[in-house]
Amino acid sequence: MAEDLFNHALNAALRKRNITYNLKTLQKECIQSVLEHKDVFGMLPTGYGKSLIYTVLPDLFFIHQQLSIVSNITPVLERDTSIIIVISPLVSLMKDQEIAFNTMGIDCAYLGDMDDKVKLKNIENGLVPILLMSPESLFSGKWRNLLTNKVYQCHLSAIVIDEAHCVEEWGNKFRTDYYRIGELRSLVPKAVILALTATSTYSSRKTIAHILGMNEYKLVMGSCDRSNINYFAQKVSFRLHDSFHWVVSSLRDNCEQSPKTIIYCRNIKSCSQIYLYFLSELSEAAYIGTPCAKNCLFAMFHHSTPDKNKKNIIENMRKNSITRVVIATTAFGMGVDIPDVRFVIHWGASRSIQGFMQESGRAGRDGITSTSVCYYHPVDTAKNSADEQMINYCKTSACRRNILVQHFSPDIPQSNTSHPCCDNCIKECSCCDCLMLNKDFITDKEDNMLCEIDGIKPYRQVSSDQRNAIQIDLEKMVAELAKEHDHLSVLSVDILTHFSKQMISDIVNNIHYIFEISDLMDNFVYERRIADMIMNIIDTQLD
Repeated sequence: MAEDLFNHALNAALRKRNITYNLKTLQKECIQSVLEHKDVFGMLPTGYGKSLIYTVLPDLFFIHQQLSIVSNITPVLERDTSIIIVISPLVSLMKDQEIAFNTMGIDCAYLGDMDDKVKLKNIENGLVPILLMSPESLFSGKWRNLLTNKVYQCHLSAIVIDEAHCVEEWGNKFRTDYYRIGELRSLVPKAVILALTATSTYSSRKTIAHILGMNEYKLVMGSCDRSNINYFAQKVSFRLHDSFHWVVSSLRDNCEQSPKTIIYCRNIKSCSQIYLYFLSELSEAAYIGTPCAKNCLFAMFHHSTPDKNKKNIIENMRKNSITRVVIATTAFGMGVDIPDVRFVIHWGASRSIQGFMQESGRAGRDGITSTSVCYYHPVDTAKNSADEQMINYCKTSACRRNILVQHFSPDIPQSNTSHPCCDNCIKECSCCDCLMLNKDFITDKEDNMLCEIDGIKPYRQVSSDQRNAIQIDLEKMVAELAKEHDHLSVLSVDILTHFSKQMISDIVNNIHYIFEISDLMDNFVYERRIADMIMNIIDTQLD
């Protein structure tokens, strides 16, 4: 009887908002447990539809109670209306959700810089069913006091912590209010806690639950295995052409029909280097129509990107527009829902396996076969550059998929699939599909990565006067290059020219090892024109 009542109430709530989507098993399990007044920790795969879980809750609480009364069943929740609070990490995510909820006819408010007096009054009276808040705003005087009024004491049904892994990752660092969310248990003791994330180990779940005050909770866990994603990883040099020639070729040949791709970099400098490499390689072919940013096939996205530009990039990637590749830091992350991304490329290993899982999981959210490629450098897998699990993922000769599954879902049976799966499994398969799949992203060439011993590397004598002269000439060269980019004055000279003082110093300090263009392009620069200019300076001074 209870199951029938739940299904009846759920279907009514979905119909009310014209939601035709069939809820998945784990979504229903989370919703039903919350409705039974149980705290829930939901670990669901990326792209599973976590937001839909709390979308239906306000209506569902009310409808379920009304049906319970009609059926002469004592209602589990003695409330005639329902409010939920959703705690999210990013303002941009909350603003997007506010628009999405309001479009669906669900009254929702982001409680940031709220100054709409009518809306404020409705919020105080409990007439807005979904409130979106950051941990910081939650504990500001105005909104904290809101929770103590009678309306919220009676009718706040659930507190949802979206992207719950941030509680552990950020709470003890730069966003300490995450560690205070557990205080809500005493402020609104009737409210259920629903924690949602895609990536969490047993240890981190235990920590997060403790911080949130979830002493007893229902664990709803799905496999983190994204079966439609193929995984590739390779140690590479810093020569961008070796790793990205296939992306450039696709843009040149297919233009706005090129598959959508996200390239994740460890820092802004790497983003700018790849961006300028794409510009150099494609030239006028980088644009569809008039050469300008909005007509470019690729874009750069990081925390310093103006908000207006960020919004345009996200919107363009969501639509079937000109933007096909986004070169980004982790700023292009949570809340970015682009279902048809076909490639996620990491230029440098992620600093944590959790971050890698989140980022690679942005590929193929529409269920169509997609690819994760991790190009890592020896420095990325050095001690303290990445966590142990990420290093293991990069270096393993075993199945990369199973490395991920066993870390996040150890109770899930390991996959026995060798076709297709990852570059290591593909080596065991000789079919044409696997051979073709492997050839674009992974090369057979071993990179020496500057790891030769000094004693066996050819070198030449270079005097201190010659080094000083080369340094002066390189600095002059950088100044001349910067003049070519005056129209891009918003960017620093380092980014525009791919040269910093450290780069010049590195070249000068290793000048005795540099004999030809390849020595420069293997280890210091990626653009042939720049390498030619440097080599000309060296040859002139050392002749």
